Amino acid sequence: MAALDKWESPDYEPSLPVSEKSNPLTRDLDRASANRIVRMLQACDAQMFQEETGGTYQRLLSEQVAETLAEVAKKVEHILKDPRDSLVVLSGCGTSGRMAFLIASAFNRALRDLDRSPVYSYLIAGGDKALLSSQEAPEDDPELGVLSLKKVRAVLESVCEGQKRVLFIGISCGLSAPFVAGQLDFCLQHPEVFTPVLVGFNPPHQARDERIPGCSFTFLGVVRRMQARARRQEAFLVTPAVGPEAVSGSSRMKGGSATKILLEVALSAAHGAAFARTPVTPSTSKLLPSSSVTLLSPPPAAGCACTVAGAASFLSCSILRRSNSIATGASDASGFGLKGRASIFLRTQASQGQYSSSLRWSLNSPGVSSSLRHSAVINDCFFMT
Repeated sequence: MAALDKWESPDYEPSLPVSEKSNPLTRDLDRASANRIVRMLQACDAQMFQEETGGTYQRLLSEQVAETLAEVAKKVEHILKDPRDSLVVLSGCGTSGRMAFLIASAFNRALRDLDRSPVYSYLIAGGDKALLSSQEAPEDDPELGVLSLKKVRAVLESVCEGQKRVLFIGISCGLSAPFVAGQLDFCLQHPEVFTPVLVGFNPPHQARDERIPGCSFTFLGVVRRMQARARRQEAFLVTPAVGPEAVSGSSRMKGGSATKILLEVALSAAHGAAFARTPVTPSTSKLLPSSSVTLLSPPPAAGCACTVAGAASFLSCSILRRSNSIATGASDASGFGLKGRASIFLRTQASQGQYSSSLRWSLNSPGVSSSLRHSAVINDCFFMT
């Protein structure tokens, strides 16, 4: 079995969930040169975009993942079109909570630019101080998660008179965080208000099956209840496998990047549908055969299945940790604020097949961008990068 696929074998570290396995590509990470470490990280990132091979795991580009994202995007679209009494809440611990903050802030900023009221809110275990420093104890407290969600509902009830609608997006890369599990359990108990969405990067059956202290449920139990609701589209699970992390268990790496990609795909598609009348369908989340997404740095990612918004997110995330000098193209336009230089070409054809457009960036700024700084409309589809 090839090294890139070894982790998918049922015999490879079978007692561990995908997010906690060691990655065969980085076994010599501690002895590698700086240049080789960078290449290892690039190869690990490329695992995120491998196509599904009919094996055990759903992948980031699987049809079922695209279909679920489309349904989530439709829920967001309905809220954007009629935001009264409605809210989209993103929640997580550590890096997942910081991604919730980053994405909610960016899309609220986009709504304000359109003279519309913000609809996105974020929750992070440990509160805002956790945006800057680790707050591990709150991550293990499901009651704190529930309390924070109750406060959101109380605020909504104080300002809204009609039927309340909250789309809750809980992010737990390993399907293990008690803080998020408590919130999802609360949502399942109040379906008249909450529609829960779970984002993580282990298959559902690998969710943590240890009873959470002070609770009568496990994360796996919550996942199974969500799966039952998902058949009626009363809950949604977005749980592709992106492969083991370069540093075992460090889900702030690929898990953080994949979180950003998936949520920006869903929310951007919703914005496109609400404000540019671009219908949300699973088919629009795939590049047509004549289209391409190419990063001029090995390994290439041609032919990736994603929305125009998702392609932009993919480009920004997959480059995020490139710190070495990368092959450059002709353009010198300043881009994402990343160290090194690269050119990215994105060409996509409209779903009607009538026209196509292209977008080119060249990255040449030092440092790493700390916020989502650019927005654009490409083929009538809003996206943030």
